[in-house]
Parts: sequence; structure tokens; C-alpha cells
Amino acid sequence: FFTTNTESMEDIKIEKLSSSQVIEFQQLITLFNYAFESPAMEIASREFCETTLNKEDFIAFAASIHNEIIGGITAHVLPSYNRGKLELFIYDLAVSEAFRRKGVGRALMNALFEEAASSNIEILFVDAEVEDLEALLFYEAMGGQKLSTAQYTFQL
Repeated sequence: FFTTNTESMEDIKIEKLSSSQVIEFQQLITLFNYAFESPAMEIASREFCETTLNKEDFIAFAASIHNEIIGGITAHVLPSYNRGKLELFIYDLAVSEAFRRKGVGRALMNALFEEAASSNIEILFVDAEVEDLEALLFYEAMGGQKLSTAQYTFQL
């Protein structure tokens, strides 16, 4: 991934990924793995990635510069049975270290906000680790309201 940053935000392209962009999606997954300190994780197969990108309830945006993925965001559309509306769970958001604090994360969030609004989705939510102060500050700066909840994971 890029280690230097001499480009401006005008050079950066934010794009919603389609099922024909499996390679870009796999590059984004690799970026996520590095950003979340799990670079040894394997990447899903081409078929799985294509199927995932084809789902109407999955959204992925990538930020790129000169055809190199430098960030991205993924989200899942969830039905809220108690509200009778759709909500959006932000699953992953990461920006290559060289491009952090340059507006890339904000641009990705704004692209997702626009996509959600065009689908009449009013509520978006995201998990952030309590120790990840950078993420907490970012989501608060984006207008997110912090809730005190605990998430539990079950390994089957």
C-alpha cells in the first residue's frame, strides 16, 4: 500500500463497487486486513466476493488513486422489524495509513450517507473498539452519537 502521499483529494476517486470489480474488492479486503492488524487472514474466493458484491443488502465503496485502493467502507442493509424500515450496519471502514487525516474517511462516509438516503435508510450504526480512540473521535466528528452497549461474539 502507498507509503507516501503527495496527491490531493481531487486525485482520489470514491466509487461504489459492483460485482464486476472483484479484484478491487479483494484489494480492499487486503487493506482491511492490514489496517486491522490481521494481514495473514486469507481473502475470500473470487466467487464469494462476486456473490457478496451482487447482494442488494451489501454496499462497498472504495477510495482509489491511480487505480490503487487506498481506503474503503462496507455495510450491510438490515430490516428493522420494530420500526418497519431499513437500517445500515457499517461493517468495515479503513484508510491506508499514508492517507489518513486527509478527508478520505469522511468522503467514504459521505458516499455511504448519500447511498443510504437514496434508499430511504435513516439509521446507520457502527461498532468501534473502546480502545480505538482515533475511530471514536472520527465517528463523533461525523455526527455519530455514542451508545453504551457491549457486543458479544460467539465462535461456532
